[in-house]
Amino acid sequence: MNPLNFVRLRDRDLSLWQSAVENYIRIDPTAKKPPLSKREALAHPLSIATAHYVSARYNDKDHQPAAPPKDDGSHDAWVYKSYLGHSIGEAIVANNKDLVKELEIKYRQFSDEDYSVGPPPTGFLTCPVTYAKYAILSGNHMTYNDWTVAGNNNINYGVIDWKLPNNATVAILGDWGTGLDDAIELLKYVVAVHKPDAIIHLGDIYYSGTPEECHHYFADVFTNVFNEVNGGQRIPVFSMPGNHDYYAWGTEYYYVVTGLNSFLPSAVQPASYFCLRSEDNGWQFLAMDTGYHDSNPADQKNPVYAGPWLEDSEIQWHRDKMDNF
Repeated sequence: MNPLNFVRLRDRDLSLWQSAVENYIRIDPTAKKPPLSKREALAHPLSIATAHYVSARYNDKDHQPAAPPKDDGSHDAWVYKSYLGHSIGEAIVANNKDLVKELEIKYRQFSDEDYSVGPPPTGFLTCPVTYAKYAILSGNHMTYNDWTVAGNNNINYGVIDWKLPNNATVAILGDWGTGLDDAIELLKYVVAVHKPDAIIHLGDIYYSGTPEECHHYFADVFTNVFNEVNGGQRIPVFSMPGNHDYYAWGTEYYYVVTGLNSFLPSAVQPASYFCLRSEDNGWQFLAMDTGYHDSNPADQKNPVYAGPWLEDSEIQWHRDKMDNF
């Protein structure tokens, strides 16, 4: 497995496990140093092993890596520990306390050094708690701001009051929320050279749109780049969700996206879908939420799955914008 092979899977469960492991190795509370960069995190043995494990599990849902004879620090040992850690997390989510205990005993029989945090972090046994937290705190409830409910039946809910200049330059980014150096440098180049009036993100904050990822790999990057390249002057940023933004049930995506343009209240985006128009009403951008119905692992493996699709109310909303523009 290439240390810098950024494995992205169309699977909520496995992506959440990747997020939990990365969160553990990137942030070391005992070390007096900044958090690891995404590149450094990807090169960590735990990250490499987890990429290996989830790739195999994605291709075979019943995959169980073989246990090496001992915890000798080898890649195979790391892969096996990632599998055990993920299994413990699944048991926590299922509230199967007996299985949790059984798996933890199995883990400790194989390795007894995994509560150490480092530097560098040495094991997976704190990751299942983080993994379970992502699932449990959401209550498995998907977040979606329906205009008939959140908007009190206002058909113009989601229409951005702020208008694009008639001669606007709009930058469009997709699959951008990786936290990798190339994503950061791309944004710097776009802001410095093309000087856009607005930026639209087409979705996917990796791995799972968790609170840490939404802030560190998305919102904070915009703030840092605007400060570095634009003298602190912000421009409106809008974002429609991809499937990865919903793997953590979308809660943090909504919190972050509604705060991106707080410096300009008329540009605040209240929903995952939006309508952005020019001052002369000559142009409009309509953003659809296709991520909401593209986040269920069972659907992704179902050969007859015909999604993603839109909520019926959102179809009505888009038709209104096209018919009355």
